[in-house]
Amino acid sequence: MSDDFFESIPRVLQRQIDAAFTQTYNDHFNPNDNPIPSTSGGGGFLPPSPPAGGGFLPPSPPAGGGFLPPSPPAGGGGFLDDDAPPAPTAEPTHLPLRLVPHALQRLDLPPDDSEVLGVLANAASGWQTPHVHAGAAPPSDSDEQWVARADWRAVCAVLLEGDDDDAEGPRSSSPGRSSLGAAADASDDPDADMDVDLSSLSDLSADDGASSDEFRLAPSPRTPKSKSRAKGKARASSSPPPTRRTRRGGPISGTSNSSTAPSERQGTTALAAFALFFPDLTPDAPALLTSRIRVAELQRAAGVLREKIKAEEMLEMLSLFSSAPDGSVGLDDFTRMMIAAQLA
Repeated sequence: MSDDFFESIPRVLQRQIDAAFTQTYNDHFNPNDNPIPSTSGGGGFLPPSPPAGGGFLPPSPPAGGGFLPPSPPAGGGGFLDDDAPPAPTAEPTHLPLRLVPHALQRLDLPPDDSEVLGVLANAASGWQTPHVHAGAAPPSDSDEQWVARADWRAVCAVLLEGDDDDAEGPRSSSPGRSSLGAAADASDDPDADMDVDLSSLSDLSADDGASSDEFRLAPSPRTPKSKSRAKGKARASSSPPPTRRTRRGGPISGTSNSSTAPSERQGTTALAAFALFFPDLTPDAPALLTSRIRVAELQRAAGVLREKIKAEEMLEMLSLFSSAPDGSVGLDDFTRMMIAAQLA
């Protein structure tokens, strides 16, 4: 797959795309796992035995003598072997498909985007247990699928190119622009394109004067996807690139999303879900920012869903993400939960 289009985007985006790929890999693997040991050359603390001689004096020394034998031939001795290959420093060339949502979160892209994941999954179908970097042995899981760095670059370059359009104007298309060779299989469910799938709640009637529609999240404000995606797999030369999406968040951080402030997109998604627990408040109501989810709110939601959950189980659920002494969950706690569950 050509890197022409990736090379045409701003350098700062190139570095961010590569950093998300490499840091996600390094967070889950040791970059120097299972290095292939070198069997060439000498080394060690002691040089190899001299080819001849013994005792205190070598027999008939050609030039000089004494207590020291002639210098051994080149190639041994010292603390470090000069001929030993250096430790592998190449960046990983492949990333497990299961870690792609984490890498997307580093770029403030939706981690559950079915179209993007489908494209990368199809690209990964030909990669199984690759050599992820120079000098490393393949992973132990022979069934794991891997996404090549070139495919990752191509997809993210298309998704993030729009970030620079507002400042520089429309970007002319490059004749060498590469496209990925697949489109995800289309879903027959019209709600499948929603960022957060709560379609299981749509058939339930309301209790306590609340409609079940209150518990369905609206699609996020990003550009809507086409619902007429082609079924099956197409060749790389004929398949169009995925729809471009523009990030709405702030600068990309080099650390995990769990330790950084949520982006604007993540905050908007979490706020919309949080508001469902308070039907008397609108999503833009100031009081919503200070509201907290307690057992009463969970009981009302369980009633709408016709679920039977014990009070002890509800308290345990709240305590998992609560940062308050009373065990209640505020908007900040709820946002962290959404990000941890890759729902935002």
